Parts: sequence; C-alpha cells; structure tokens
Amino acid sequence: MAIRVGLSLDEPQVEQTKCWAWSIFPLIIWTRILGVNLSDISNSSAKRHHWLIIAYGSFCLLCHLAGQIDILYYLQGKLKMGSLERSGGLNFETSTATWNSIIDFINYAVHGIGTHVLMLTVIRKRWINLMETFRRSEYMFSDERYIRIRKVATYGVAYVILLILGLISVSLGHHLAVGTTSGHRIFISFMSTVSIIYPLTALVVFAIHCYVSSLLFESVQSEIHRNEIQLMNGRDQDVRLLMLTFKQRHILACKTVDSINHCFGWILLLSIPFFYLAVINSSFYLFGLDNIISMPDIAFTTFTVIHLIFVCFTADRVQIKVEMHLNFYGEFTVDSFISFLKAEDAIKELFRLQSHETLNGSQMQLMNSLISEMALTVPKISANGCFNVSKKLLPQVIGTSLTYFFILFQFEASEKNVTLTEN
Repeated sequence: MAIRVGLSLDEPQVEQTKCWAWSIFPLIIWTRILGVNLSDISNSSAKRHHWLIIAYGSFCLLCHLAGQIDILYYLQGKLKMGSLERSGGLNFETSTATWNSIIDFINYAVHGIGTHVLMLTVIRKRWINLMETFRRSEYMFSDERYIRIRKVATYGVAYVILLILGLISVSLGHHLAVGTTSGHRIFISFMSTVSIIYPLTALVVFAIHCYVSSLLFESVQSEIHRNEIQLMNGRDQDVRLLMLTFKQRHILACKTVDSINHCFGWILLLSIPFFYLAVINSSFYLFGLDNIISMPDIAFTTFTVIHLIFVCFTADRVQIKVEMHLNFYGEFTVDSFISFLKAEDAIKELFRLQSHETLNGSQMQLMNSLISEMALTVPKISANGCFNVSKKLLPQVIGTSLTYFFILFQFEASEKNVTLTEN
C-alpha cells in the first residue's frame, strides 16, 4: 500500500452486541468439524483442548490422504490391466482417454489434499491476523449488518453440505443405475466426491471475506455521500477531519484485502490451475468421447465451470484497475474498468464532489490529494503475487480449454485411425 496512517481519529461510539467473530461463527464451527481449527482471537477453549484438536485434525488428514492413495493405487492397478473404466462402466478405447482420466483423478486428488494441508498450515497460521484486521473495522458496521453477514456465512455452510450431498447422490445413483457390482469402485467414486469438501469450504470462506471487504468499501462511499453538505459548506478544519476519516476508512478496507491475499493466496494459486485442468478434462469427457455422456460427467463439469466463475467474480467485487492522470488544466480524469465493484464507487463519489465550485483552494487541494492516494491504493485480489484473480481469467480459460481439447481430440482420432488400419 502506498499510504498508511494511524487509527487515531475519534469515531462515534455505538454500543454493539454483535461483532466480526460472532458473524462468521458458523464458518468456524464448520471448519472445526472438518478438523481445521480456525480459532477466534480470544478462544480460551481451543487453548485448553489444543492437543485434542491437533489429534482430531491429524486423523481427518490421514483419512483424507488414505482415501486418495487408495484411489491412485486403484488407478495404477487398472492401468496395468488395461481396463480403466469411465463412470458408466465402459472401458476407455484409447490411451489418450485413459491418461486424460488418470490426470483428472490426480488433479482432484492434489487439489483436495493440497487445500486440506494449506488449511491446516498456512490459513490456520495466518487466520488470527485476518481476524484482527477485520475486527479493527467493526465500528464501520451496525448490528444489522453483522446479522446479515452471519446469515451469509450460514448459507455458505449449508451450500457446501448440500452440494457435496448432491454430488454424492448423483455419483452413487449412477452406479446403481448402471449396475456397478464392485464395492471398491463405488468407494472410489465416493471418496473422489468427498475430497471436494475442503477446497469448496476454503473457497466459501474466501468469498465471504471478499464480500465483507466489498461492504467496507461501500461504507466509505456511503460516508462520503452522507457528509456531502459538510464537505461543501464546512470550515477548513472540519473538511480536513472528514477527509482524514475517509482516508482512514479506505485504508482499513484496503488492509482487509491485503489480509485476504496473505491468507488465501496459496489457495488461489492451487485452485486456479486446478480449474484450468478440470475444465479441459471435463470438456474432453463430454465432447471428445463416443460413449454416452453420464450424469456424473455433467455434474462435475457444471461444478467446475460454476465455481471458476464464482471465484473470478468474487475477486472482482473488491478489485479494480484505475488509470488516473493530470491534464493540462490540473483536473483529474479517470479511465476505469468496472465490474460491480465498491472501491471504485467511493472514488467516483469524491470526483463528483470535486466538481463543486463551493470548494476553496485548500479544500480542493485536500480533495485532490485524497483522490490520488485512494486511487493508488485500490486493491487487487492476487494468487500469492503470481497473478491477479478476476473475470479476465475466464477468456484465458476458454482459449486454453479449446486449444487442449482439439489437441486431445486429434490424438484420440489418430489412435482410432491406427486401430482401424491394423484391423
């Protein structure tokens, strides 16, 4: 960030019965059920049961790891026998289709185990700092807003549970419909589906934090609009105090984005390549094979596409690119790319107020300085600093998926032609 100020300004104190930790409590409970202890800042019970929590978390990780190892061992055995099957029980006819399936299983396994390990290590270690950053902004929200956030968190947990149950039902129901007799094959499908629960939970936690961060930027815009009269007609001292208040709130909101990147950067770095591979593999399942398309193929393709879009647009909610320059007359202009974002709205509100002729020279100078600093600190969601996450990734995914789909399709067609020639 280009600017940092102390939080020494006096804010109106409103007695609150709700807080940040209370609003995301459903998420904390859910992650503990999964064996990931994301503790509150002042959680004394977690400290008392420290070793029990570690033991339970280790047990969950070992069960998850054992399930994925069993899947890979099953794939290895089937590959040696040359009888690897699709979800519908039909054997793959070419090595291209076989290896595409193996890579798909490995992709899901690495994503599931990798996310689980990151939640136990990186996210758990950085969670307290994330909680502390959002706690500093508690005065910017009312009890009603925290009740709303808690509802969103509850819906997020319910969404994870219902989606996993739905995918399990589709997978097991399909095996029953086609008459799969191998209990091990059914267990493989079950474990492959359950392993999604950790990446899905991590993405929901990430999305809720992005949502709250966007609300903070929205509150800055609302504060500017609410104090418009004081800005236009107030004394220099009052205007300066309001400007510093806006600046302080903007920095608080930007710090939440910094904390989100710090906490979830590795998750995004792991998830985005996973989605790339999953989209390629899924498109080949649906359009590159001659066999009948199965319901699990459709379900997992839909899951992949929807959640890739979900991650990109969630990140876009709290990031923006603003290009700003000073023209010949010393007036600011903005050329921005906007996607229902809240950080940009606060800056636009200041630009609107800047055009008022009631501002004197010193007030205009303060306004220009604040606009410049806010534009320089507009946040971006980043995958651990490697690339920015936004909806601009979607065209890249489409282009990459089409390219590799046609490559796989050509390999598939070539193998079939060779087989026909030999016969």
